[in-house]
Amino acid sequence: MNVRTTVVATTAIFAAMLGAQAPAATAAEQGNDLQILLACSSYATNKPVTRSEVINRAQSWIDAGVTYNQGGCYGNQYGEYRMDCSGMTSMAWGLSFSHTTYTLDQVSHVIPRSELKPGDALNKYDEHVAIFAGWADAARTQPIMLNHGGDPVYAHRTVWSAEFAARFTPIRYDNIVDDVVTGNEAPSVVVEGNGAMQAFARDTNTGKLVTSWQSAAGSNWSGWTNLPTNAVGTPSAHLDHLGQMNVFTRRDDGHLIHLWQDGPDGAIDRGADLGGDFSGDPVVITKSDNTKVVFIRGTDGRLWHKWQTTPSSAFSASALVRSDFGTIIGKPSAQVDAQGRLTVFAVRSDNHLINAWQTEPGGEFTIADLGGAFAGDPVAITKSDNTKVVFIRGTDGRLWHKWQTTPGSAFSASALVRDDFGQVLGAPAVQVSNDAIQVFARRADGHLITAWQYSSGGAFTGVDDIGGNLSTDPVISRQANGTKAAYARFTDGSIMTTWQNTANDAFRKTWSYLSK
Repeated sequence: MNVRTTVVATTAIFAAMLGAQAPAATAAEQGNDLQILLACSSYATNKPVTRSEVINRAQSWIDAGVTYNQGGCYGNQYGEYRMDCSGMTSMAWGLSFSHTTYTLDQVSHVIPRSELKPGDALNKYDEHVAIFAGWADAARTQPIMLNHGGDPVYAHRTVWSAEFAARFTPIRYDNIVDDVVTGNEAPSVVVEGNGAMQAFARDTNTGKLVTSWQSAAGSNWSGWTNLPTNAVGTPSAHLDHLGQMNVFTRRDDGHLIHLWQDGPDGAIDRGADLGGDFSGDPVVITKSDNTKVVFIRGTDGRLWHKWQTTPSSAFSASALVRSDFGTIIGKPSAQVDAQGRLTVFAVRSDNHLINAWQTEPGGEFTIADLGGAFAGDPVAITKSDNTKVVFIRGTDGRLWHKWQTTPGSAFSASALVRDDFGQVLGAPAVQVSNDAIQVFARRADGHLITAWQYSSGGAFTGVDDIGGNLSTDPVISRQANGTKAAYARFTDGSIMTTWQNTANDAFRKTWSYLSK
């Protein structure tokens, strides 16, 4: 029998039967004659891989448009594997050779469908296998799959119907490991109308969300007070249109919690559990109609958002920003313009910077891949001419930025803020004054470093080492008189601050506790 003819014919039949959502069955894997499958190259061990590595490896075949061919082998930086569904899965998992749907159980184990994470797989041993990349729907019935075979007959990303997916068994590679997400338990700081500041942070000893505040600009701090929730990561706090303090935090069970004051001078004793299944820090913005929108990464690695329809209404159910946004790493950066249109930036698991925006308030998001090789959380600002600038740490550990020359135009190529800025960690903080930008970042030695422009669009010629022993991203607040203060958690777990005495002065090089 002509094996190639049989494979091609069977692929065509299943593509016609199952349609675009249903991948073609593998003819050789349905039969008993398993030796007809090419093994291609072999390697010494089954590699340990992280989930993001599995997604990136599978994406490499999608980017290359690898065609389906059980009689061929394809090789790239991840090795050489058979050009079919189980070959792609073997490559993505870093297996020692090209397995089949029948033999993947030698290197994996069955898991509950509810526990699927990006990098796991859905397998039907007599038909097909593909890499799971997340859920396309809030009900978690329609998986996003990195697929090889079917229609089209090349490696591609697709969404399976709930009915089709139900036929497959969830499996997990024995040597897969969860990505290590570096903890960033930075504070969140709000400047009130009278110039007093209030800080929120997670107490590293108790796990509680705590707050400390000033009664007037420049006064001593109150000392830390517990709030009625546990917390993980960095909270997001702001004042609402009624002058009430609001804070959003992720609880240790993955739920998003919203707390707020009972009146401008009241205690923060009102709250709501907004539910969810989240693993990232919330980013909250307020629109001109005083409604709030929250962006947050889910445990599935995808970017979700929730919103209000009126300033005091309950929040909507969680919705994906876009079903094809991909899985992201870290924390997004979100903005809203005067018309109420939202813009969000996030780093996808392939280290590309992704931008999504609304063309109409409340409308669907358009998406653009801004490319790059990035590893930090983006921070975007909008200048007075409505052009945007994004700052972000590269995979090389250096601080880069991209910008628009006119509103809505394509972004520039990435450029270093300064080539002598050094290696940075985490996400920067950015302030804008008369369209001149100042950026702050935690350097690898724990010092807070800042660079600034003296005029809009100029080079970052100003630079200063503010010192410190930071363990988190910095947070910068600015008073009405233009003076700035910096906040960060230090390596001993304490929240520390330093500041300018007058606008445009250098920062003090000594840091202080938020003490009474």
